[in-house]
Amino acid sequence: MVDGIDTCKVGYLSKDFCEEANYLHNKYIRVTDVYSEHDDDVGRRMKFYHSYGYAKGAVILTNLHMI
Repeated sequence: MVDGIDTCKVGYLSKDFCEEANYLHNKYIRVTDVYSEHDDDVGRRMKFYHSYGYAKGAVILTNLHMI
């Protein structure tokens, strides 16, 4: 969010999150780390290629009415 405006929406989560789908519905998540094909760490690059992109995040807002 920038100045109270959504700047990005993610539409796809890995199958690992299927059980948590209800928990993650209508949550705001701040991206804390993005893996890329240029990472020095081989494991991070493999995760990027395997998932066709990869990012880590943390839930920062759990109720849309808090805005």
